Formats: sequence, C-alpha cells, structure tokens
Amino acid sequence: MANDTTTRTWVIDTASATAIVAADYKLRLRQITWVYENVLPGESAVVRDANDKEILTLTPAMAGRGHEIEATRGRFFDGLKVPTLSGGKLFIEIE
Repeated sequence: MANDTTTRTWVIDTASATAIVAADYKLRLRQITWVYENVLPGESAVVRDANDKEILTLTPAMAGRGHEIEATRGRFFDGLKVPTLSGGKLFIEIE
C-alpha cells in the first residue's frame, strides 16, 4: 500500500526523506497514532516538518504488536515528512 493523504486521517506506511507536504503548506495536526507489529525496542517512527525540525519520535516500550499515540492538537507545522518508520502504519489526523 502507498501513503494515503486523501482524507483527514492520513495513512503513512512508507518512510521517505522527501516531504509528503511542502514547507510552504501550513499543516494543523490533531493526533498521530503509530500502529505496529513485530517492532523491537529501539526501533521508531520519526515525524518531522518539511524543514527537518522534529515534530516527534515514537518508540515502543516493548517488542511485538501495539500502538503509540501522541496528541498534537492545535499545533501548526510547516509541511510534513516521515524519514523513519520501522514498521506498521502512522495515522495522522489533520484538523
């Protein structure tokens, strides 16, 4: 499956150093959820703005299947990219 940014909840399953949304686009996020399987401690999902400023890094507490949630309600960002995604999918809710 390819990244899907067609609805208010984006589904990201492919990491890339290239911006999903360019820096000139102001993006207001509600929440980011990482749902994963077979991920080991120390692996992570990293979300940055298009200018390479870190928005968040999610790291599982234990190996296996699970999810991590980060609320970002009301915060604006200059574009978006996901340079690291060790497995699973990110669900990015846009306000």
